[in-house]
Amino acid sequence: MSASPASSQMYSNFFNRFSPFLTWPPVQGEFTLTPTYMRVVSGKQTIPSLGISWNLRDDFAMKDPRFFLDAMFRFQIGRLSLRAHVNTREFIGTKKFQDNPSGQTGVARFDYSGYRVGGDIDILMFGNSRIGGNLDYDMYTPSFSESIQTLGGKKLVGGGPITIGAHAVLRPIPKFYGFSALFEARARWPLAGADLTDWFIAAGIQGSETYIGTLGARAGYRSTTISFSDSQFHNFQEVSQNFNVVMDGVFAEFVYYY
Repeated sequence: MSASPASSQMYSNFFNRFSPFLTWPPVQGEFTLTPTYMRVVSGKQTIPSLGISWNLRDDFAMKDPRFFLDAMFRFQIGRLSLRAHVNTREFIGTKKFQDNPSGQTGVARFDYSGYRVGGDIDILMFGNSRIGGNLDYDMYTPSFSESIQTLGGKKLVGGGPITIGAHAVLRPIPKFYGFSALFEARARWPLAGADLTDWFIAAGIQGSETYIGTLGARAGYRSTTISFSDSQFHNFQEVSQNFNVVMDGVFAEFVYYY
């Protein structure tokens, strides 16, 4: 009876057990388009039982950085989000077979491209900012093939990585002429499949919120490490072979929040 006319028109939130009304959790999401410039920093392909080790940059000539284009769509209800990613990573090296000047030219190729799905759970939410954990499954497998060092060539394939991780997204309400800072950091660690560790950090600006959403732009740095093992024939005997690669690079990112 003593409530003001203004407060009497407000629906209580989910946590008010005395209210007959329940508010629908907020529905939101985002779409990103990310041109990325990456390189192979280091890596090896080894045959431990034979004491053989080849360097990706020196022995397989994977020294040239490359441009890639990634995309991501995220849909969120309340504290839960679902993500779908399209990622492309492919590095190619060419070199004479076993460094023989009169030999044929061989090719080495590392490919890690395809679709990834993931989910976020936000433990802390304040305004448009959120901090929480995430789980991802890469619906594609890392592979390495080469005909530079191995007679007849070979191909190694790892399992699709499943990772667990954490994220922090800071999106303050625009205050400076309709613009505000934008920050996001993500990390992924191996859980199953090929071992994958991924670090992502970005910062930029976003515009004013409108009825149709908010546009933003940011730039950042990314580092990815992948390791896996496979069995292949080498000199007519089947042996276990290991592969490891470290990639890093910079990117620009265009983001649309709705």
